[in-house]
Amino acid sequence: MEGQVLVAREGDDEEALLSSSRAETPRSFADEGRRPQQNLRMWLLGSLVLFVLALLTSRPMLKAEAEEAEHALDLWDEEIIKQQHSKEKSSCGYYGCQQSRGVCSCHHGCIMEGTCCADYRELCQVSDRAHAKSGPGASRGRCAELGCSRAYRYDQPCQCVPSCLDFDDCCDDFRSHCGANVSMSLEVAPSKDEEPKIKASFIPSAAVSADSKEKHKAFLKNHAARLELVKWQAVRSCPPQFMEKTILGGKQMQKLANISTAAECQKVCTLNVQCDGFVWAMNGACSLESLDGAAPNMMVQEGLISGLPCCRPKPAHTKVIPDCPELVLDMELSRAQGLREQEAKSAYACQQACSKATDCGAFSWTATTKRCSMKKLASDESAKMVPKAGVITGLPCGCRATVANALWPDSDEEKFTMPLPRGSQPVELGSLLCLALMLPYSYEAGLLIMQYKEHAGIFDCDEYTVYSSESMVLAPGLETRKVLTSQQCEVGGEFKSALNLRIFASFWRQVIADGQYLLYNWIVKVDPDSVFFPQRLRPILQRHEGGSMSTGGPGTYFNNCKFGMHGPLEVFSLATIRALGTSFLGCFKFFQKLCKGDCQWGEDMWVDQCLKRFVKARRLFEKNLLLEDHCDPPKGWKDCSDPRRVAFHPFKTDAWRCLARPTGGRLGSLGPMQILPEVSGFKAS
Repeated sequence: MEGQVLVAREGDDEEALLSSSRAETPRSFADEGRRPQQNLRMWLLGSLVLFVLALLTSRPMLKAEAEEAEHALDLWDEEIIKQQHSKEKSSCGYYGCQQSRGVCSCHHGCIMEGTCCADYRELCQVSDRAHAKSGPGASRGRCAELGCSRAYRYDQPCQCVPSCLDFDDCCDDFRSHCGANVSMSLEVAPSKDEEPKIKASFIPSAAVSADSKEKHKAFLKNHAARLELVKWQAVRSCPPQFMEKTILGGKQMQKLANISTAAECQKVCTLNVQCDGFVWAMNGACSLESLDGAAPNMMVQEGLISGLPCCRPKPAHTKVIPDCPELVLDMELSRAQGLREQEAKSAYACQQACSKATDCGAFSWTATTKRCSMKKLASDESAKMVPKAGVITGLPCGCRATVANALWPDSDEEKFTMPLPRGSQPVELGSLLCLALMLPYSYEAGLLIMQYKEHAGIFDCDEYTVYSSESMVLAPGLETRKVLTSQQCEVGGEFKSALNLRIFASFWRQVIADGQYLLYNWIVKVDPDSVFFPQRLRPILQRHEGGSMSTGGPGTYFNNCKFGMHGPLEVFSLATIRALGTSFLGCFKFFQKLCKGDCQWGEDMWVDQCLKRFVKARRLFEKNLLLEDHCDPPKGWKDCSDPRRVAFHPFKTDAWRCLARPTGGRLGSLGPMQILPEVSGFKAS
């Protein structure tokens, strides 16, 4: 059988083939030695042929296919994206210490956030401590001198308690002196007598130098005056101020200078019983007008804000009394002396009954029992409230109440207690409610007026509301909804950002109290200086509509930046806002305990962490939501040429030409009113 060739098929036993070949074809020792070499050459040749064929059939990915593949990532959760790159880009050796970009972080706050790269402690903590030792005033203290402790000590430069490993504030010799494996369960909370030290330690970190401390003191003084003013407005039921309007036909009674806001001008007018209206200019001029009994006649005038005086106290009478302060939901008066109870069909009926009773200083109305409880309130007595579902509290009409009586959330528990969500009803798929919080007397007012006139930004959503600490008519049909806050904050914390959490707690409290969000499937909070395209957002939301409809779970929200959710554009499902409302106080207490006090975070980071770590809402990463300067944008991003991006931020002045680029429209240049200078003490968020 000389010349016979045996062909090996896939799955044939190699030894069987060899034995068969030996039986059928006698060979010399030389033939047996050549056969393995021939097999090797044939294998190499076959591999080469397959490799060449693969190269010939391969081709570059078309642009459309590349975009489709890139677009497919949009449907992924952030955790999946992290897993994809974690093997190659999860090292501080790759990013460098003190960096916070990519799939993990290497800055000193990552331990608290839970975002550290695996080698952070090994590479960066040693580097950080070496740098601290080499710097001026670097001595932090040693556990050998301070002693190992079971309680956090606010008067020490570094810590010797187990939790210091999580908060990255251990003394350098903690591991060697106290032991690296000390149980966290042994640690106890600080004692009550340390509370003054705790409060003192929570001054914003910006206030460290002598200059910063002076700025902090100046802020506190300015904030106290502003808070006094907005509380006065609340008890005086002040009517709205009219943007870009002046009063015609009035007689100027007095003209004052250096009046910093229109609100102060309105107060001056109110306290002068002869004043029927006011006109305030950006240069601080305040004109008090007398109308001699005529109705006010207003006309457009850029750069001016005008309005009518607030409520002036009137003698008690039996008729229906106007000028009623707003009611507070899910709060009951505490410690106020009770007067009497009576039946009332509604909270407004209870308020009228209290207004007609000269000894009634405040009231609480219970929805389930229809009982109206009237309370005494001395002129210098603060109206303390406690959360209670189904109870509505208020002050009498006719501006009898004093500033001290104002129903104002002063304590953190009051600020972070949200009204309970009301009953929901079926909502339309894809429906959008868009919200903005406007800083009064700033460029933000002008930006919103321009967007409103162009039917752009939030005003292109299904519904919209603008909130502010001042009640203002920005344009015909556009009036701000008032929130109980001074809308002032400092800059500080680890990221040197606006510490605006309590401002936005008041914002969310008013949003939930209004209940408008219950009519829409998606709620979007947008900064006034964001260039926002709602029609680009709708297709993204459509892909996640199914997971957003259930009201039984915590819902869905979006992360818009690889560094975490940023505030210029926040997108939540209805279920998520309901869950956030019921969890707000719980989140506050959770992070107070975790940070051993105030975490000094901005609203966006706090809400993101609350929903992610406490509420356990579904968090989806969507890279096309936002391009902004604080999220590592590509070069040339400010031309707004990327048609996939939903929002661009920040654009405070003429850069709003971006809005005209995709629409083909032509926006007018910003007028004087739209470039208002920031008023002292206010901080745009």
